[in-house]
Amino acid sequence: MFLGSTTTEDGVTYDKTQNPLLEQGVTATTDINGRKVTQPINNSDYATKTTADAFSRVLAADVMEVGTFGTAVSSVPRRFLMLPGGSFVPAGALATILGNDAAYPPGAGGNLNVKSGAIADACGIPYQKGLAEALMASIQ
Repeated sequence: MFLGSTTTEDGVTYDKTQNPLLEQGVTATTDINGRKVTQPINNSDYATKTTADAFSRVLAADVMEVGTFGTAVSSVPRRFLMLPGGSFVPAGALATILGNDAAYPPGAGGNLNVKSGAIADACGIPYQKGLAEALMASIQ
């Protein structure tokens, strides 16, 4: 599945606007001062509902949707995973880790092992070999 990373002779690049696990065209409809606006927002923390639901099944987490950040309101909610230990992680952060081969390049252990470590760190849980693969399988 293509998640936004492209490899060329010049190296690996990641384009979050090409990651189908993330919401696209996210905008703020109210700024931090409460004024009505329409401005683009970085979509890296905005997983689709389908993605958040799939990840929640793998991590035994509940999905929480939050449409505000302070007084700012976004066009789509951020979806957080509430993990069994009580911590929260944006589902979009995990989707970004899975898609971003530029930040998590293949190495001796392969980039899925590196991504499993980054996902465990983001979730505040111990490293689990195969975690990235399990999340990938959940969205296939």
